[in-house]
Amino acid sequence: MINVSEIRLGNYYQDRGGKILRVDFVEYLESGRSTKFGEKMYLNDEEVHPMTEYSDCANPIELTKEWLIKLGFKPFCKDFQKNSIIIHSRKRGYVINTKIPIVKYVHQLQNIYFALRGEELS
Repeated sequence: MINVSEIRLGNYYQDRGGKILRVDFVEYLESGRSTKFGEKMYLNDEEVHPMTEYSDCANPIELTKEWLIKLGFKPFCKDFQKNSIIIHSRKRGYVINTKIPIVKYVHQLQNIYFALRGEELS
């Protein structure tokens, strides 16, 4: 289940079937149900029915070394301390060396990165 307040365009989540989707749109439902979000799909450059999911059925993606690398980061040291992130961005040229115990999922890192840098991390 995803916290509705954490959903942002560009975030990655898993749908209930385990497929990864990147949020292209968010629809806030007024009926009190969960929020619907999804990824636009294209066939021969024409938009077709999007891949969608509801926040109460989607799952966050655990932040792993592999995801850090996919997002453009490179591990800076061999020994990771528990609850520490020590990373260097090849694309952005800076280092984060801090204890951030709340960052367990990919979308959380994306949201923190945007809050600190004002840029999307995708």
